[in-house]
Amino acid sequence: MRLMCCVDTNAVLDICYRYYANDSFKSLWEGLESAVIADQVRFIQSEHINKEILVKLIQFNYPKNNYDDFVSRLKVDIIKSSDYAQAQLNLKSDLATNIPSIANKPVSFLDNLDEDLSNISVASIRNAKVITSEQGFNKDITKTKNPRLKIPDVCHYKNISCSNWLEVFRHLGMKF
Repeated sequence: MRLMCCVDTNAVLDICYRYYANDSFKSLWEGLESAVIADQVRFIQSEHINKEILVKLIQFNYPKNNYDDFVSRLKVDIIKSSDYAQAQLNLKSDLATNIPSIANKPVSFLDNLDEDLSNISVASIRNAKVITSEQGFNKDITKTKNPRLKIPDVCHYKNISCSNWLEVFRHLGMKF
């Protein structure tokens, strides 16, 4: 069964620059590329995430060719915002209505989370697992007074699978 992975900004920065860079982990990248070719895994990301990554590359002075290599070698499908816009609006509405700590926040609070919410929206409509480096607070966001929404906690709230690169590697049977 193919694993569909919706990759967020920090996960991309981790695999391309921080922890698993291609020039240091050639066998890992070859394994991922083989898994893509064998249709064991597919990588997608929202257009919002793609744009955020391009901004981060400039901000951190990371070479763009590493990201380009990630997109081309792993055949990353960048989902157009028009394809998930309604799902993102629905998610924002759901959060604003059902999460008490957000109800008292200005509308712009959720607008500041567009990138994260876009990827969660893509994952929901594509039946994908969100891949992130972000750690949640392991709290039920419907009951917490902390308005900080972490990707894993929102995914848990929406019953969307969420994990990290190590889980992807394990799922694919990769050992390093």
